[in-house]
Amino acid sequence: MFIFYSLSKKARIVSILGVLTVLIVLSSYLFSTIVKERKVELNDAQTVNWEIYQNEKYGIEFKYPPGWYVWDEGEDTGIYIYEQKVGPGLPGVSKLMQIYSDTNIPVGSKTFQDVKEYAKQNTPNYNDSDGYYTLLEENDSSVWVDQILSYQRYTKIARGGPQECYEPPCDWSDYENAENLIVDTYIPHTSIIYTVRAEMSGEVSKDEEKKKVNPTEEDAYLSTYSKILSTINFLD
Repeated sequence: MFIFYSLSKKARIVSILGVLTVLIVLSSYLFSTIVKERKVELNDAQTVNWEIYQNEKYGIEFKYPPGWYVWDEGEDTGIYIYEQKVGPGLPGVSKLMQIYSDTNIPVGSKTFQDVKEYAKQNTPNYNDSDGYYTLLEENDSSVWVDQILSYQRYTKIARGGPQECYEPPCDWSDYENAENLIVDTYIPHTSIIYTVRAEMSGEVSKDEEKKKVNPTEEDAYLSTYSKILSTINFLD
């Protein structure tokens, strides 16, 4: 106390400002920590009854909702996550998540900027698809996955028709303008980039409204996608 009051007025003001700065920084840190802890607790509570899937080949584990199905065919095509037990491409598959890794990239630790550049190089240009696709919406953001800063890209497109016609003549009118939603999260881990994709599509129908991705279903599906992302853990 003696030392404080023996300081000049200017010195006392500087000392007070210094103390206030420390208190503000400390308060911000404590608040941030509490928010993070509450977020972790919330995620744990929302996924506490979920199934746990572990894959040593890809060096990854995650949780998925009860009643869903996880499939790995044993090749390098990735891990598929479905709401129902069906194979890729079979009728009724309007929602699909996939996790795969790309090791065919230069060795070395990957940064967030590396991931953004990788995403740019590996994302189709829907504005230059000869009219097959129409880009409806596109945006990007950053997310944290297993404490790793990751890059996320949201894309919504309208299709011009099916990829192939197996029994000509084919009526493509049911396919035209059917919407597709694609969300890719690119995660840099050591020298590998992992991609976690969520896809959702409107119905193949003559009804133009049914061809659109239902907003309520989209919100629910992407909420589940975000929760799965929050449970991802790399094994090494």
